[in-house]
Amino acid sequence: LKPNKASAFNAQKQAEKLPKRRMSVAKRGSDVLADMLKTNLSEESPQKKSKSEEKKIDVIAQQGLACRDIGEHEKALGYYVKARNAYGKLLGREHRKTLNMAVFVANSNAHLGKLDDAIAQLKVVLSKQEKAFGRDDENTLSTLLSLANAYDDKQDHLEARKRYETCLVRQSRKYGDAHPDTLMTLDNLGSLYQADFREFDKALDMYERSLAGHEASLGANHVETLKTAMNMAIVYDEGLRDYKKAEALYKRALDGFAETLGKENALTLDCAENYKCCLEDSGSQGSLENLMREYFPAA
Repeated sequence: LKPNKASAFNAQKQAEKLPKRRMSVAKRGSDVLADMLKTNLSEESPQKKSKSEEKKIDVIAQQGLACRDIGEHEKALGYYVKARNAYGKLLGREHRKTLNMAVFVANSNAHLGKLDDAIAQLKVVLSKQEKAFGRDDENTLSTLLSLANAYDDKQDHLEARKRYETCLVRQSRKYGDAHPDTLMTLDNLGSLYQADFREFDKALDMYERSLAGHEASLGANHVETLKTAMNMAIVYDEGLRDYKKAEALYKRALDGFAETLGKENALTLDCAENYKCCLEDSGSQGSLENLMREYFPAA
């Protein structure tokens, strides 16, 4: 769960505890950006310059991605800076590859906790991308999502909210709600509304859209679909106190996690614990006894 640091709360709300239920952590934008830019790196540049030199730089960039994938962000940053500078010299500072690599530099800084640097860098790149490629370009949208994430990680939730909301409007218009990038923003914004602003109706709207999109694109029993169902259950449970709807969603998520991941998986056990707390609060003794026999036999 996120710590209670949202500046938008009034004094009374600041004193309230955040949900005791364990949420599924919202997904971030940088991995999607990295996966997308792997394709961009392999594309032939429209500028007729030294292709062999460009391919050498592509290899450096791919080395950075390989380091990122194993969590070596300091090493990745070194490769990204080298590739960004080389692309800028060969192709120009405003070229798509140069700007893409500048986003990687910023995201690495965010991973390393250098959030002020990351935010400043992402703002510069975003401005250049909007001017060169348009606000609805896929790279522009991914940079906007990364900027929202960086503000969120910095605990500047008001600025994060502005970026997430803007990003969602543009992604929905460009991709629709079933696209992976839109789903990521829906989940991130739902988490922000839920945990940091306590705006449960808005959180529920985000999760409902996300659930429908996940079901359409991945299926009803996919892990990502089930995560969203569990987060919706928490909103109904602790936010809206609608235990009947919460119980149905917890049970759906729990049965799906158990079937897909197994009963000993961490997500399954988190969901079981959430469901147990909900049943205790609602007084559903029969369902609670069944759950305890299946998941908490030693209790």
